[in-house]
Amino acid sequence: MRIREVDPFDLPDWLSAGPITCTVAEIDPARVSGRFSALDGGEVDSQIWAIDRAYPSAVLPDQWRTPAHRAWSHGQVLLIDVEGTLVLAVPGVTLPAEEILHAVARFANAVGAAPRDYLVAIAAR
Repeated sequence: MRIREVDPFDLPDWLSAGPITCTVAEIDPARVSGRFSALDGGEVDSQIWAIDRAYPSAVLPDQWRTPAHRAWSHGQVLLIDVEGTLVLAVPGVTLPAEEILHAVARFANAVGAAPRDYLVAIAAR
């Protein structure tokens, strides 16, 4: 698995320039798939991972857990690229709705946006 840290300033500028919708479509206990979308049509696919889940297999290699916990303890979220997908790495073993909201708010801060400019839409299944 190819993993690298993502600098939030390398992400598209529109993520910090207006209303953004984060649509969450696929929810698994430790992984959430979704998309950040702007009114002008810009889109970035993303996932949120609960990085401490280890059964039936580890969600993320151990070397990434410490930086994820460090970022979270400082009010941030670790952004990584996993095989070409933007991933928000969140400490924990599950992703309740509240944690998804916290992760998106921290992502907004990371890209220089106000969290109030981000709308999170969770598709119930």
